[in-house]
Amino acid sequence: MKKSRFFILILALLTLALCLAACGETETTVTPPEGTLEDSQSEESSEDLPPKEPPEKLTSWQIGENDIAQYTIIYAQSEFYNRARIAQFRPYFPVYNFNEETANRLADLIYNYIGVRLEVKEDKSTAETEKEILVGMTNRAQTQAMTFAEDSYQLVVQDGKLIVCGDVYGTTWHSLDALEKLIGEELSDFSTVFRMKEGYCYQGQHHMIRIGCIGDSITAGVGSTDSKYFAYPAQLARYLWKDALVFNYGNSGKTMRNDLADAYNKTEEYRACLNNAAHLDIITIMLGTNDSNRDRSWSAADDASFNQSCEALVKAMYDKNEDLRFVLCTCPTYFGADGFASMWVVSLVKKLVPTLQEKEYTVDLFDMRSVTSGMKDLYPDTLHPNNQGHMEMANAFAASLQTMIDAIQQKSVIEVQ
Repeated sequence: MKKSRFFILILALLTLALCLAACGETETTVTPPEGTLEDSQSEESSEDLPPKEPPEKLTSWQIGENDIAQYTIIYAQSEFYNRARIAQFRPYFPVYNFNEETANRLADLIYNYIGVRLEVKEDKSTAETEKEILVGMTNRAQTQAMTFAEDSYQLVVQDGKLIVCGDVYGTTWHSLDALEKLIGEELSDFSTVFRMKEGYCYQGQHHMIRIGCIGDSITAGVGSTDSKYFAYPAQLARYLWKDALVFNYGNSGKTMRNDLADAYNKTEEYRACLNNAAHLDIITIMLGTNDSNRDRSWSAADDASFNQSCEALVKAMYDKNEDLRFVLCTCPTYFGADGFASMWVVSLVKKLVPTLQEKEYTVDLFDMRSVTSGMKDLYPDTLHPNNQGHMEMANAFAASLQTMIDAIQQKSVIEVQ
């Protein structure tokens, strides 16, 4: 019995040894209890860390096979270049070198993204080189050969040069909006290299607001030395160059009232505006200066004629384009004796605005009378403003129109790649 128990004990010890050896060869995993340091470190590394932010700068910007740091920005000379440098005209061209402004904006953009400040030079005063960024319709062959659809711009790499150009000054300016967007998309993909290879071509659109100015001799530019450059619609176009094109439909001596011999609706300018109404966004109307002078015995019937004529003018244009917006302007101040631009006519224009709005026309008021009330020295003949007077009118009017322009563009800007 003692031997039997001894052998059983030996067998049990051997079995235990074999089990222990087997357990030593098996991989075990120990899970720490919740709330331990290891658990908190794991959660912090996977869930609590903020997402990686995309870079804000480029490390490289290449045009063709070249680094952008080797380039010079060349902008097209303004059409107002020579005229604006005549001393007596300088005060009336506060804004005129549009492509230079775009070129400087591009230089700032490049500096912000790559940290390199490029030189900015005018095309006609700079000898051509191989590495150029051309802004606007320069005198270089690469831009001279380009064609554009209305309201369009292009970013093109040709012959190792980057071309930044649109069909008008404003679309050239807004091509840089697209360029900034393209760079932003590159950075959002965590790429810091922006490549514009030879043959690169990006095409886009920016709707330029088209403004037609209806009026009499003041709109036509009488009193200025050159209506093409100094009439308030021409100066308005310079103030609004980034977003609008302005067309002058003024005709000297004309009245709002259709029953008078000098009625505006009998003119070629009226017919031209009517024919173009479908392509306009805003029509400004500044008539009334001549009405009270043509009929000194103003009556209730004359009031009715004035109101009906204005509504007929608005309706005729609206029937061509239901998206049109109108701005009724009170006539500018007359600094002579009674006759032109009476306060009675001014009050009629002001009352017309809510009347037309009730008939669901989109109409705003601009009080040109108030703008010009302190400009006596700028009206040499007491009726017509000089160059500076036209400029002051345009400056005030532009500030008012810009809000309307911004609202229209929010609905109209279309970008196509």
